[in-house]
Amino acid sequence: VSIETEKFTARTNTQTAVFTVNEHFFELPSLIAHSDFVVTVDTAILHFAFAAQRPLLAMMREKKPYWAPPESEVSHVMYATEGRG
Repeated sequence: VSIETEKFTARTNTQTAVFTVNEHFFELPSLIAHSDFVVTVDTAILHFAFAAQRPLLAMMREKKPYWAPPESEVSHVMYATEGRG
């Protein structure tokens, strides 16, 4: 966990987890299934979150919109509109 994440968590009194797979691929869908909300730029994570029906904010470049999950009440996509995305 980054120092900035720890500062944010302490300041806002929220439970925030920044994670990556450490031991086994199946850690990822397990962590996502236990999440209340997922924010990601990674397409694997966004597809797992969408499949697990977890509330999701996917941040993507406009260059490859076909990787985006379908918009729904709990699935939203934010596209970069400036620079290289």
